[in-house]
Amino acid sequence: MGRPVVLVVDDDLVVQDAVREELANRDYEVVIAGDGDAAMRLLDAMSPDVLVLDLQLPHVSGPMVAAKLKMLRSRPQLLICSAVPYAPEIATDVGADGVLLKPFVRADLRLEVERLLALRRH
Repeated sequence: MGRPVVLVVDDDLVVQDAVREELANRDYEVVIAGDGDAAMRLLDAMSPDVLVLDLQLPHVSGPMVAAKLKMLRSRPQLLICSAVPYAPEIATDVGADGVLLKPFVRADLRLEVERLLALRRH
């Protein structure tokens, strides 16, 4: 089956590094997209198991990226990860499987990704 693939879409380099470090240390394959446009291209080219998605992105917004998931044959589990105060409401609106508010504790991120991967297996 291989290593689980986590696509992280965030324009904040600090967040990218934190997520990469936390998840790569747990034997996940971590792919980073720095904006919504790059995320759209990656979703066309690959099938991640989990998508960790910021809401406020350059070029294409997080909710627009989430809308693309409905068109995919193999939909990844969607984790909204944002500092936007109304992120839980947006997460519900876009059909996210989870939400994590920034700033987050790395262990919480890892636990949420593990929970979503367990859901995907069932």
